[in-house]
Amino acid sequence: MLDSYDSWCFASFATPGNYDATVAAAAYAGINNYARTFVETVRATGGNNAARNLVVNTYGACSGAGTWSPHLQEPLTRFDLPEAPGHIAVQVHSYWHADKFDEEKADIDRQFADLDRYLVRRLGVPVIIGEWGGGSNEDSAAMIRFAGYFSQKAKDAGMAALYWMCLSDGADRAVPAWTTPGVKDAILKAYR
Repeated sequence: MLDSYDSWCFASFATPGNYDATVAAAAYAGINNYARTFVETVRATGGNNAARNLVVNTYGACSGAGTWSPHLQEPLTRFDLPEAPGHIAVQVHSYWHADKFDEEKADIDRQFADLDRYLVRRLGVPVIIGEWGGGSNEDSAAMIRFAGYFSQKAKDAGMAALYWMCLSDGADRAVPAWTTPGVKDAILKAYR
């Protein structure tokens, strides 16, 4: 769910001037209301749904990553948990540039610290990185290095991280085979 300007990174990013406090406040209220309504609706059906594990997203599933704007962490800090902790998790997405890993490594580290600080500790819930990637569909050395590092950070943080696309793609899905076996191995290494 995005604001009326289709802003990514944080609410109101796509407005003139790249920030509008009124637009941002409405967007964060909207995502919080959406999460609350979703949880209340599912819980109200009873049966297993009364205690079913549910997943809600921050605004745009934004992870708060980066340092180029003071508003990047707002999707984390302005997110309200729709019910008391228990049987609920928060999902974010996280995309990087594997070929710029050395430049972005500190931001990746900061992202995991912020997810822990603003979601795990503040709200008392687990975090799921429902999509992550390194901007490459290749089994390059840079992508393998990035994937191994990101997977290890996620494991160390106790966060589930689901790599998005390209492990098995195109014709390989019919075989099945790994399109990027080096990336696959790098991801799995953290869990062995």
